[in-house]
Amino acid sequence: MQLNFFAANDQPPKFDKREYTQLIQSLKKRGSFYAVFSVDLTNIRSLTAEKLAILIFCKRYAQENGVRFVLKGVSPCLKAFFELTRMQSFFSIVQSSVP
Repeated sequence: MQLNFFAANDQPPKFDKREYTQLIQSLKKRGSFYAVFSVDLTNIRSLTAEKLAILIFCKRYAQENGVRFVLKGVSPCLKAFFELTRMQSFFSIVQSSVP
């Protein structure tokens, strides 16, 4: 499952935590060994603390439910942000062509 986490103009997320947990639960119920929750961050240049907290929550929730959580489309600016906050080892960051 792929999800565009933020609009291209960096507006607040369209989903709340409850909706993210429902999406992750639906992946878990499918029973796929390769269930992947992919968040596309293409065109996102910065993250607020609130948006980072949502990503952390979703990553942990997905992991607890046996779903792989990946970030894709991470810009060099965001990559530097994740390195500064030491989050690059917490999140799985993949190239845009991979789910």
